[in-house]
Order: sequence, then structure tokens, then C-alpha cells
Amino acid sequence: MKYAEAFPSQWLTADDVEGDLVVTISSDSPVEYREFKAPGKATPDSKPVLFFKAPKGTKPLILNKTNWKTIGQVLGSDDTDNWAGQAVTLYTTTVDSFGETMMGIRVRPQKPRVVHTTKSNPRPLPPPQETSYEGGAFDDNEELPLY
Repeated sequence: MKYAEAFPSQWLTADDVEGDLVVTISSDSPVEYREFKAPGKATPDSKPVLFFKAPKGTKPLILNKTNWKTIGQVLGSDDTDNWAGQAVTLYTTTVDSFGETMMGIRVRPQKPRVVHTTKSNPRPLPPPQETSYEGGAFDDNEELPLY
């Protein structure tokens, strides 16, 4: 049994992300502030939490300054109201946090290329490839050559 299975989190963690994860930010209140009790502190800290509408079931992400700034750069605004309904790509990498090196979640610094999903495959599908013959492209309305 893995640690994440024994102690599941209600927040998105590096254990929840495999490869690149394209997420669509919630349209209703994309960011809310929640109280978190830090070890050794008497009063809780208020932290921003980012919510997603797709893929369905994606846990909310506790935002740090790095991810907030990256999302702001990718989406062209640091105002979370402008993030609603837009997609970003999350991935995991090693990070230094609280004096330790561990796996953490980061946001890719560019918009996702494609956000095609299906019910059976909630991950993005590769972009459709243009079909061609003899070096020339054709569309569905064009007649195909008969050989």
C-alpha cells in the first residue's frame, strides 16, 4: 500500500498527478481561501485554493506563489476571476520545500496545445493529424483518386 492510499488528501498532491495533467479551471469561484493549521503556529494561515471543473473528480490545488504567478503568465492575468473556464497543464517535479527536496506540482509555462477529452479517456488526446495523399492534403468533400 502506498502512503497516498493510507493517508488520502482532499487536496491535489504530486502523488495524484501522472505525467502532464491538463485541467480546466472552475467557472464558479475559481479560487477560494481556506484556513490551514501549520505545525507550531497558534493561528491558522489563510491560503488560496484553486478548483477545477475538468477532468471530473480532480481535487482542488492549494496555490503557492510560484504556481499563481505561472498561471497568471500563461493566462495573461493575475486576476483569478479571469482564469475561469481556462485550461492549464500541471506536472510534477522535484522542489525544495521547508528545507526538504520532495515532489511538488508545478504549472507548465505555456497554454496546453489541445484539450480534447472523452468519457473513457479524460486525458487530452493528441491533435488530429491531417490526412494526405501524394504530398497533398484533402478534405472530406474532395474526391479521392482512384487507382
